[in-house]
Amino acid sequence: MFCLTGQDIFLSKIQCGMFKGMTRSVFIDKRDYDGMLWQQVEDAFQFVLRNIRLGAKIEGVYRKDIYELPPDSVRELIINAVMNCSFLQSSHVQIAIYDDRLEITSPGGLMPGVTIERMKEGYSQIRNRTLAHAFSYMNLIEEWGTGIPRLIREMKEYGLREPEFIDMEIALWINLYRNSMTDSASNSATQGTTQAANINLSSEDKAVLQMIAQDPSVTQKKMADKLGWKVDRVKYYVNKLKTNHVVERVGSSQKGYWRVLIEEEAWQD
Repeated sequence: MFCLTGQDIFLSKIQCGMFKGMTRSVFIDKRDYDGMLWQQVEDAFQFVLRNIRLGAKIEGVYRKDIYELPPDSVRELIINAVMNCSFLQSSHVQIAIYDDRLEITSPGGLMPGVTIERMKEGYSQIRNRTLAHAFSYMNLIEEWGTGIPRLIREMKEYGLREPEFIDMEIALWINLYRNSMTDSASNSATQGTTQAANINLSSEDKAVLQMIAQDPSVTQKKMADKLGWKVDRVKYYVNKLKTNHVVERVGSSQKGYWRVLIEEEAWQD
């Protein structure tokens, strides 16, 4: 297989970027890795380690370095993204680091029969089985299907929120949320309003925002039904709007409502 040996740089590539803030507006660092796939994985993994925080804890008389995200799970997610990437598409595996999260995107979406819930339970279907066998032979992966449950467990042990999985049908997005900007950003309404005014809203953002403005008590399932989307897709854009302080949730998920935080002229066409 040529993509394993790096002879098809037009098809296999991992694109990595670190951004200022929580949107893809300003690059801080950007790298494209091609060549042999195992080296792409290693280079992308090292890119992540360079751009997330490293702390430490004392165990007895020894100092142990601790990254803010579980490194083994991050590495396995990158490998999984490659193994499940659709190389027939023109897009590539992408790794984006924001102030609040690490986002890994694999073109191709979920395989038939795989759902987000089943994936969380350890069920998997590998798109590129030859790659999987090669990675297994090189001891880059252990047992198929165990990575996601272990990731969820490790994120909980790190005191972080559960990973977010979003099936866009043509791609699978996985978000690992950091502890960096989320708490401090929520403490300043003025800062949030300024940030919201400066972001570029996509047509999808505006579609969700329009529905919230029309019916503040609308559920995400109802939005998905009206837009003809999957619920996970709606959740992604709602979370994006919340992260960028465009909307906020008031009250509980069952009895609360949405509040739009920016002026209508800022997002109406």
